[in-house]
Amino acid sequence: MIPRGTLPGPVVVAGLFIAAGLAWRAWLTMLVVPRTNSDEALIGLMATDIAEGAAAPAFLYGQHYMGAAEAWLAAPVVWLVGPSVPALRLPTTVAYLVFAVLLYRLTARLYSPWFAVLVTGLLAVGSDRVVKDQLIANGFAWIVPGCAALLWGALRLADPPGRDNRRSAGAVGPAGLRFAGFAGWGLVAGLVVWTDWLAAPYLLGAFALLVAGCRRDLLGRAGLLVGAGFLVGVAPQLLHDLTSPLADNSTLAYLRMAFGQDPPGEPPGALARLHGGLMIGVPMRMGLCGPGSCAPLAQLCGPVIVGLLIGVVSRGAWTARTPGARTARTAGRLALAVPGLLTIGLYAASSPAGATPTESVRYLCCLVISLPAVLWPLWSLARRTGRVRSAWPARAAIAILAAAAGAAGLAVGSTVDGHRQAAVDERALIAELDRRGIDRLYTDYWTCQRLMFATSRRIGCASVTALLRRGADKVPGARHQIETAARPVYVFASGGPEETAFAGYLRVLPEGPAVLAGAVEVAGYRLYAPDGRLAVPVDRPDRSDR
Repeated sequence: MIPRGTLPGPVVVAGLFIAAGLAWRAWLTMLVVPRTNSDEALIGLMATDIAEGAAAPAFLYGQHYMGAAEAWLAAPVVWLVGPSVPALRLPTTVAYLVFAVLLYRLTARLYSPWFAVLVTGLLAVGSDRVVKDQLIANGFAWIVPGCAALLWGALRLADPPGRDNRRSAGAVGPAGLRFAGFAGWGLVAGLVVWTDWLAAPYLLGAFALLVAGCRRDLLGRAGLLVGAGFLVGVAPQLLHDLTSPLADNSTLAYLRMAFGQDPPGEPPGALARLHGGLMIGVPMRMGLCGPGSCAPLAQLCGPVIVGLLIGVVSRGAWTARTPGARTARTAGRLALAVPGLLTIGLYAASSPAGATPTESVRYLCCLVISLPAVLWPLWSLARRTGRVRSAWPARAAIAILAAAAGAAGLAVGSTVDGHRQAAVDERALIAELDRRGIDRLYTDYWTCQRLMFATSRRIGCASVTALLRRGADKVPGARHQIETAARPVYVFASGGPEETAFAGYLRVLPEGPAVLAGAVEVAGYRLYAPDGRLAVPVDRPDRSDR
């Protein structure tokens, strides 16, 4: 029998889980899995510009509602080792490490250390969707650890030493350190607001927790420090809005993006949005789904997760009615659950939830912060050793969730070959373009920025929609290069909507048959090289996106 004192403690076990999760993500990063995309390529182009001193952007190119913090974090790495996808993913891998440590400490403080180990273990696995959102430099990877830091900081500041005649183990103590904590809290809050408003529900939850526990402090010097820190953090956004035209105002850009655009075609109905939001979005973002799809059992977990959050909020609100029960722990648990419900509700009410749930699920990136609030009711029931009959359903539910998360994580390994083959195809396309001396071309949105980043802008391109109109060209000056080129080439994924539309249009042009006959197939792409510029709709101004 092993002596009780020789067993590893929760901190050690959690540390092993975090180390395993970090090693898993580092291995995927070196393999460039998941494959890069146009958004990450844009971050790479911006990081290169920053590293070379060519630009100092406050927001992503063409997206004045997303701060450029991630590009600035990647710029020193790019400066040291050169532009590459692993260089871009080093900061995002660190973001996972920071988030895992913060969520463990937050969960251990609000619930229990061994429960925090369970949460950390589930986070370490990482499904295809979770790994994509954590590793791909998409512009918002750091808002998740940022929100976790705000919640943890608010909890520590709200529960100082000496309260209730005891010293809290995780509390911020000396006055000078407390004041630094308030300033740091405001700084992180400002940085999160600048980076992406997707974090708004959790930012509000952390602020409510801070106000609930530090109301008197905030009326004095601490409030001024929070405000000053916030202004410093959000300064890039303020400076941008004060010096840019009204059309580029970040707040207006975000409102236009959030409320002024619907996917092309018929807007999805309420049932489609509800299904996409609850049955696909929630379980997929919680790491219960395989690559690109959710099994029926995983889909059923979505409403269960929402029901658990509603139960936690209801119980917390009822408990808070009793003056003696209004503790920092009660407020902290509500600060995890309420933002989760609000995030799910906002997403389920949006058009992308019904139209493209498997892709737009990235808008639920912060939902994983609420994982402890979801699992705690099940853990509490499962720990009832005296009531076996009432405990076994909770134990079974935890086992099912753990098995689903584990299976989804293992499924990531099955995608490695596909992701690596896509990278091989892209290199083959670039090699063929270089062999033919082609450096100016039209292509689809998803390919354009990837080619520019992979070739350090040696190849310039402009994007084309499936309607053969101008796409969303976000890199400054990129489209002008193509529109002034004498013989731009057209490159599309074979059989894709853009290639199908372009081939159909060529058939009605006098010079079209010759261009079609000279088309070349290269690694899954079709290359059209006309002798001169084509009189096609692609050159007409249009406001369509992507």
